[in-house]
Amino acid sequence: MKFLVIGLGSMGKRRIRCLKRLGVTEILGFDLKDDRREEARSKYGIDVVADWAEAKAQPADAWIVSTPPDTHVTYGLQAVERNIAFFTEAGVTDPKTDVLIARLKETRVVGAPSCTMRYYFGPRRIKRLIADEAIGRPLSFTYHCGQYLPDWHPWESYKNSMSLTGRPARAANRAVRALLARRRIRSGRGGILLARQAQRDLDADNPERQSWTEKLLEQGTVEPGYTHADEPYVSEIADFVAAARKERPWPYSYEDDEDILRLLARAESCSVG
Repeated sequence: MKFLVIGLGSMGKRRIRCLKRLGVTEILGFDLKDDRREEARSKYGIDVVADWAEAKAQPADAWIVSTPPDTHVTYGLQAVERNIAFFTEAGVTDPKTDVLIARLKETRVVGAPSCTMRYYFGPRRIKRLIADEAIGRPLSFTYHCGQYLPDWHPWESYKNSMSLTGRPARAANRAVRALLARRRIRSGRGGILLARQAQRDLDADNPERQSWTEKLLEQGTVEPGYTHADEPYVSEIADFVAAARKERPWPYSYEDDEDILRLLARAESCSVG
């Protein structure tokens, strides 16, 4: 398969690594920034272009859109018009999303919004424990996240990141939350599960089964300068490749994504301070 990776920042480079680990060799990268194109070319041995008209004219079986979230739908619509399967990173609410959803239904083109959290070991392990009734029937769920922004992209100033550029602050901050958020606690009638991303562990307290701790929730290869291992992202892109080949459906739709993003928008509108 031939892939076009749109955007060669941190996530674009990660997606290139994923494709190469899956054996994909025909990858074209597009970015407006000279330094990003040169890094992708020299580090990963891919062809790169600076002109969008040239990039989108190249034959491709699938596009991976790793640009700021407020541009995802625009690229997705262009992929649909070319009958090309496409994947987008974590997004934000866009007024054109309904148009994209309609076009995807009309054309049956594969459009895949990112759902990386489903591939992390922690949430997958919690899901299995809940299904096995390790803490009985779930009663409550608490979710907390936070990160020091200068640590997010240590190789560049956070002032130039999508969270603080000229784009709407609310939209950018939603994207940051979507990218940084990690699951924390589930409590049930028979005990408590505590998953801690920073400590890479999971504690379960069940009086009947006694307490236990599982370390290294995220095992795998962490690229220098990155926080999380590549393996969950490799699994995600492997499923996208399969969906693009029509071997199995993508598990998460733009309708699903919009439901979550609209819920976040409602929560913001109800927040105090």
